[in-house]
Amino acid sequence: MQHSIEKETASSLHRQWQLLSRLNTGKWIGTRQLQEQLQREGIDISLRTIQRDLKQLAQRFPLEANGEIPQGWRWRSDAPVQSLPHMNSSQAITFMMVEEHLRHLLPPSLLAEMRPWFDLAHRSVSVEHNPMREWINRVRIIPPTQPLIPPAVDPKAQQAIYEALLQDRQLEVDYHPRGQPEQVKTYQLNPLALVQRGPIIYLLCTRPDRAEDDIRMFALHRFNRAEVLEQRAARPSQFDLDQYLASGALGFKTALLRTADTDNVENTPISLRFNASAGQGLLECRLSDDQRSEIEADGKISIQASVPLTAQLIWWLRGFGREVEVLAPDSLIAALASDSSF
Repeated sequence: MQHSIEKETASSLHRQWQLLSRLNTGKWIGTRQLQEQLQREGIDISLRTIQRDLKQLAQRFPLEANGEIPQGWRWRSDAPVQSLPHMNSSQAITFMMVEEHLRHLLPPSLLAEMRPWFDLAHRSVSVEHNPMREWINRVRIIPPTQPLIPPAVDPKAQQAIYEALLQDRQLEVDYHPRGQPEQVKTYQLNPLALVQRGPIIYLLCTRPDRAEDDIRMFALHRFNRAEVLEQRAARPSQFDLDQYLASGALGFKTALLRTADTDNVENTPISLRFNASAGQGLLECRLSDDQRSEIEADGKISIQASVPLTAQLIWWLRGFGREVEVLAPDSLIAALASDSSF
């Protein structure tokens, strides 16, 4: 008899726990939906029992009902965040996409801390015929250029670099320059930011032995060793990551374009003429906020925009071949005609 009572109590507790974990803040969920969700978990329960459970729970937890038929329930807006071992489908899909697309930019210590949540997200959408699982199978992000496999990164060096950035501390590193794997240089660095460009992650930083505003870029896969130091990292007083990126810094400005005969290398007016099929996309995805477009009488598309003059711009224009004609500035025309591969 005692065993039977304990079993019934445990069953009721499990059922009510499942009900609590499926309620949202702000969004009403009906008793019929709750019944369907519990049935998918193998909990056979009547609507009457769900209503009774929720009324009992509302006496101890900040729950509210909307009084409609069928009845809807939710956490009250002033309810504290609940840390129940369950997440709804929208939360699960978000965690899964974060794991898929942002894991390379998260500190290893944070990834380890988030692992139970990622696992819970996978379990939450593992139910057969779950539409959210189908959403994962129907969404992909593909690069606009030839896909490349990311280079291997030393995991210990990566962890130290991410921790230094997280704790705002200096680094001592061993680094081999591009194309010189045998040559290793030791640096002391002030880490500023991480930026992923295509398959490669770059550390933006300064060096204590250089000017404060001399920002350098190091590819993560070229670090052989990294050690977090006790010294606090020094940050340039005027450094702003978004402004730095908007300047075209990761577009790899070249010496030729830095000495271009223009008053504003960072934001230079350019004039292009595309064949109709090649330029059509720029009518929808603009080069800049001030872009002006015109479809000419012969069907060609003229584009005027202000952009940083970078090697990335050169590569992009060369990809169009004879489908584009560069009209201005002269420095850009010369750069395109050059044999340099930038």
